[in-house]
Amino acid sequence: MLQDEDFVFFLCFFHNIMPHVDMLYQKLQKKDIDAVFIKRALESFTSSVQTIRDSDQLQEPSGTDRQRTALTEEAKQRLSEEVCDTILAQTKARIKTFLRNSMGQERLNALAMLSMERELVLNMRDFYEKVIDRFAALKERRAKFQYK
Repeated sequence: MLQDEDFVFFLCFFHNIMPHVDMLYQKLQKKDIDAVFIKRALESFTSSVQTIRDSDQLQEPSGTDRQRTALTEEAKQRLSEEVCDTILAQTKARIKTFLRNSMGQERLNALAMLSMERELVLNMRDFYEKVIDRFAALKERRAKFQYK
């Protein structure tokens, strides 16, 4: 099997791509990720795969003097470009699905509380005036914040 030129070509091709896939996977397994972090990781992954896609590293293994009966260089290049494009498209789609499905219970609770509080504030008469009066009645008006 290792004598088959096409198999060796795709083995080398995936050998170049898979470390980048592993790095992206490791980055996305962190607990404290946000949209900016994901965007940077995805941009890094995309540029790495684009570099591999456009590189000339995917050359014929040296020492092959046999007459070619399988894939031509153009076919190999076209297939490697299609594989890279497919990997990029599938990765982006899976990350979007992951982000949609990974909204935690804590965030859902916070969104529900904001929605209920908004309705409560909208239904109260003179809410803003009451808040201003209460603030004006305080002797110590400075807010105490705890910095982390």
